[in-house]
Amino acid sequence: MAAVTAARRGGLVHSLFWAHRLEFPFSVSYPPHAVWGALWAVTQPRQLLAAPVLALAAANVSHLLAQNAVNTALDVDADARNPEKRVLAGAAQRLGRRALLGMGSAEWAVSVLLAAGVSAALSRPSIVAWMAVIVALQVLYNVEPVHLKRRGMANPVTLALTYTVLPALPVYLAVRPAVSPAMWLVLLGMLFVATGRILWWAIPDRAADLAANWSTPVVRLGFVRSLLVAGLLSTVGTALVGGSLWWRYGAAWALLGIAAASLFPLFALRRFSRASTASTDGGSMDGHFHAVRLRRRDLPLSLAADLSVAVIPLAVLLL
Repeated sequence: MAAVTAARRGGLVHSLFWAHRLEFPFSVSYPPHAVWGALWAVTQPRQLLAAPVLALAAANVSHLLAQNAVNTALDVDADARNPEKRVLAGAAQRLGRRALLGMGSAEWAVSVLLAAGVSAALSRPSIVAWMAVIVALQVLYNVEPVHLKRRGMANPVTLALTYTVLPALPVYLAVRPAVSPAMWLVLLGMLFVATGRILWWAIPDRAADLAANWSTPVVRLGFVRSLLVAGLLSTVGTALVGGSLWWRYGAAWALLGIAAASLFPLFALRRFSRASTASTDGGSMDGHFHAVRLRRRDLPLSLAADLSVAVIPLAVLLL
């Protein structure tokens, strides 16, 4: 009996792990996304441990996990047709779609309630307002009749906003009452960078999206043009991030950030060149767009820009 109970618990933990997308490298990206806005706002390391900052960092993690859980619950049919995502469909089926949707809704509620508490404590309504915008976009991304996931470039732009860009604002506003021009510039740069990265990592999903009759950007653009657009968006974003780092921290840190953020656009454009050659020669492009290789080996490169906008401010604080 104890062995059976332990096995069931292990199966539950395994299902929750996959339903919330806690596998590498996604899991390592959540903490930087949750706190990087605060790192641009603080002037002393101890400010990072203030209760409002910690509460909003937790709120950011909660809504990121909620988005993943709800997406897994609602995409179970499409994921079941995708060999690389069948583990997600299996997790949703074991947990139950209704239970997973309830879990995601509760996690969204936690995010909004934490933001509301901090807003009330600091008398800054903009904090809960931005959190409400994040959650609203995540809902619209997943549900009909809007379902932004299947509406062209609204798909990667929405994910970029809700995973990378907008979460920076509540934690920033927990430290400072207004957003600085340099912060707005880095937010714009990260929007371009993240949109390019999200477009790129959706490439292996093209067949499943076609089968589901979803008009995603990869379906509209095809493999090769998706790579080109991803590389160009990331290049523009890298330039904007570099400019904001120069403005805020000086030339040396800006060059370091540009070097880190340039890894992905250079890589994506190189992959575009190879894929173009394969397409022109009539060869198979499966090797260029294998999901496991793209996401486990190549995706960490694309997270360098996200890490740079968190690590550089932290380094400046500590040095």
